[in-house]
Order: sequence, then structure tokens, then C-alpha cells
Amino acid sequence: MSHAQLNDVGHENALTRGDIVAATAIAHFYNFASRCMDWAKTTRSLQERAVYVQMGLQWLAAGARLQTFLQFMSSQDVSLKAATAKSALKAAALDIELAAHHRQIQSDCLQHRRRY
Repeated sequence: MSHAQLNDVGHENALTRGDIVAATAIAHFYNFASRCMDWAKTTRSLQERAVYVQMGLQWLAAGARLQTFLQFMSSQDVSLKAATAKSALKAAALDIELAAHHRQIQSDCLQHRRRY
């Protein structure tokens, strides 16, 4: 028996390895921001405090940018899947229409042969 893989859950909405890595990175960015703010609280110098606050804000911004980027990419994937599904439906409708025309032609040919 083989070892279970990350994507062996059998559900199409399961998180991918990339999703998990990205979520972990975002969590780390926010954790780093929190630590910087905690350090800022312990400083005696306003200049040092400003440095730690600035570092914290940079980590927050990095986490937010990554989160926004991933949401954008996710919405693009949904749009692409919807467009693909719509194209597949159109192709199926054309196949059905073509099959109906083919049956009509065959029926017309059979009727024509029976007459003559």
C-alpha cells in the first residue's frame, strides 16, 4: 500500500500544497509584524521604536500583498474554469444539434429510397 499524498483527499476543493505554503507564509508575515510591534513597545528610544514599528508595518504590508495576490489568482482560476465549462456546454450543444441534423438526413435518405 502506498503512502497517502497531500492531494489524496478525494475532494476537488481540497487545498493544494501551494495553498498551504502560501497560507503559512502569510501567517509568518503577520507573526513577524506582531513581534516587531511587541519589540517596539519595549524600546526606550523613540527612534528605535519607529524602526520596529516601520518593520512591523512592512511585514503587515507584505502579508496583505500576498493575500491580495492569491485572492486575485483564485478569482482568475474560477473565471477560467467557468469559461471552460461554458465552452464545453456550447460544444455539447453543437454536437447534439449536429447529431439531430445527421439523423434527419439519414431519415430523409431512407424515405427517399423507399419511394424509389
